[in-house]
Parts: sequence; structure tokens; C-alpha cells
Amino acid sequence: MTPAPRITIASENALIVYFDHRPSPAVSSKISLTAEKLKAYLGPGLIDLVPSYASLLVIFDLAKTDHHSVRRAINTALERSKKASGIEEIQEPDSLI
Repeated sequence: MTPAPRITIASENALIVYFDHRPSPAVSSKISLTAEKLKAYLGPGLIDLVPSYASLLVIFDLAKTDHHSVRRAINTALERSKKASGIEEIQEPDSLI
């Protein structure tokens, strides 16, 4: 069974999402889908997304958002990514921040 994604503080303006302990095609797919959603959710508050084999670094602009808002956006993206991989149709918000 795949562990639930874990969000941790990476720096003053970055959070990292660990999807699993090792890479796999399923993990890569989850990272890509989550990154796509975060681009839409964070908009101008997003500086960069840095995917790796089993994680995603989310770098954001502290002048436009904070850790708490970004963590909420990540959790929403993770939840909607999980639903989107099923058969449900998801309506995307314009922005979460």
C-alpha cells in the first residue's frame, strides 16, 4: 500500500510533498497531476515547482502567500488529484489564494 503524501517545511518559502519512499510510474503521475493543479491554484503566488522521483518542492512568494495557504492548496490539489484519477468530474476553482 502506498503511504499518504506527507507535506513538510523545506525553507521559509517552500514546502515539499513526499509522495512515496521510492519512485514508480504511479508516483510520477501523482506528482505531475498535483503540479498541474498547484499552478492553477497558486497562480502568481507560485515561484517554482521542482519535481523529483518521489516528491514535489513547492516554492512560493512570501509577499503573496504563506505556508498555511500553500499547505491548504497542496491538500486540495492532492484530494482533487485523487478524485480526478477516478471517474468523478471535478470543477476547478480559479484560485485558492
